[in-house]
Amino acid sequence: MTQRSVYVVGDHKPEPEALADMRERVEEGQFWAAYQNHDMSHGLLGHLQFLCCGKGCTFQDAPKRMPDTKVGFGWRYVPVGIVDLDTGEIVNPLPEGYNPSLYGIPANTCGLPG
Repeated sequence: MTQRSVYVVGDHKPEPEALADMRERVEEGQFWAAYQNHDMSHGLLGHLQFLCCGKGCTFQDAPKRMPDTKVGFGWRYVPVGIVDLDTGEIVNPLPEGYNPSLYGIPANTCGLPG
């Protein structure tokens, strides 16, 4: 697991309904990456979005930004961790194999040696 220095703004975690949906939909070899809006000029600063990654998913590893979707553009959303499906907390370690430099994220923003 890789420690990173991008942290969740505020005391946010998935709503109970979203967490129940994540638990129901996750399969072996998958994880839910948590992304948060860190655009200081945006009205949804702190808003969370989640993306299922891993075996059988579009993304094997969490991308450097939340992908664009039908509900909006993802560039404002940065990865802040993974969802612990037992507690609902967003945990700092990212999944083993997550190499931020492969996605254009400078190593020093993820707690890796620069």
